[in-house]
Amino acid sequence: MLGLGGIDETWQQLFEAYPDRFFLGVDFLTHGMLSRAREIGEYYRRILTRLTPATARKIGYENAIKAFGLG
Repeated sequence: MLGLGGIDETWQQLFEAYPDRFFLGVDFLTHGMLSRAREIGEYYRRILTRLTPATARKIGYENAIKAFGLG
């Protein structure tokens, strides 16, 4: 799945079939990762734009809010 070009169709179908089971996140453990934050964010946006709006919202933030009890 991980590649700078976007998302594989098989992963896209999996996300759409089970949108409540995923959320996006990243840990910036090193300075090298932090310097790539914009690139990583753009990659995640490319993934989310390939999904339906409802699935993108769930995977983009709603599932994390629910999982961590933030809402």
